[in-house]
Amino acid sequence: MPFTVEGLDDTVSMIEGVASRYRQIQRGTAPVLRVVAQDIKTAIDDSFRKSRSPMGDEWQTLAPATFAARRPGRVRSLSGRIASGPVQIKPLIDTGDLLNSINSKPRPKGVRFGSNKVYAATHQFGRGAIPARPFLPIEGGAFGNRGPAAQLSRDIRDDVAKWLADG
Repeated sequence: MPFTVEGLDDTVSMIEGVASRYRQIQRGTAPVLRVVAQDIKTAIDDSFRKSRSPMGDEWQTLAPATFAARRPGRVRSLSGRIASGPVQIKPLIDTGDLLNSINSKPRPKGVRFGSNKVYAATHQFGRGAIPARPFLPIEGGAFGNRGPAAQLSRDIRDDVAKWLADG
């Protein structure tokens, strides 16, 4: 004897929504990971622009000897042009090579970001007389969870949630 169960509309809608999200994930995460990669790159660029870590800590100013060694007109902009003008007083921006080496790229299962410059780690973590001036949004081996990095984390979470909801 057949029978009908009614009142399952919400459950059926939920199952259809989960199935839709699953199909979306199966198509690939590349679109949302491109957005996340750009969010991370923007946060790193902001660190250089503001002379602050992604966690909001101000970078130590240049030592007098470092400042004295700098020459006018050596700074490369993000476009790669050499700027003319006064000596750059911001830390980590002398030639602009470190800043311009920063990349953030989507990968199949996440985002890879950093620099290919051998001296990047020295500036990120400090070494000897060179103080740490973190520019990557990592702290203690994990994604930063305070200051602007915490907001970046929330933005990334929102990007992923929007992607899952909207497709």
